[in-house]
Amino acid sequence: MKLLLGSVALLSLTVLATAEIEKTSVMTSNGMKLFWWPRLSIPHGWDRFTDVSHENGCNMLGPKGSTFDNAPAVIYSRAFYLPSKKERGTVQQFIQEDLEEMKDGMPGAIVKEIAPTSTHATKLRTFSVVKTGKTYEQVCYGMEGQYRILFCVSAKSEAILKKTLPVFQATMAKYK
Repeated sequence: MKLLLGSVALLSLTVLATAEIEKTSVMTSNGMKLFWWPRLSIPHGWDRFTDVSHENGCNMLGPKGSTFDNAPAVIYSRAFYLPSKKERGTVQQFIQEDLEEMKDGMPGAIVKEIAPTSTHATKLRTFSVVKTGKTYEQVCYGMEGQYRILFCVSAKSEAILKKTLPVFQATMAKYK
């Protein structure tokens, strides 16, 4: 009976989901664990890090043949389910909250808003993060129905970020 109710609940969630949010579930020792993230087309020469995606609750992609730990760059997407409009707020509130959290976790980080290019989905706001230390990132924020969505490319150096940006931008261009 529990299995039947769980299946009905999962089916209901799938029907309510927007087309751009990918839903997955994994059976763990503690029962079924649900994951949702913006659907990304996997770029040529890249793979999904499935285990890392499930560990971190995001759709994590990296170059084929690499692991999460040794990848020179990764692309990931996250969706934060917030059923009430009041909880979701605005894209600007989402950005502000994330940037404040980022500054707390990465003292000395330089964050600047950049103009979206024609290869970014027009509904996304884009920022570049120059992190003092280990990574350089470009982050895009948006809303998708009942979800706050985030896309990021994170690289181990500024040079690798610049080399990876065309892949990230092409991925973003396919996200509608």
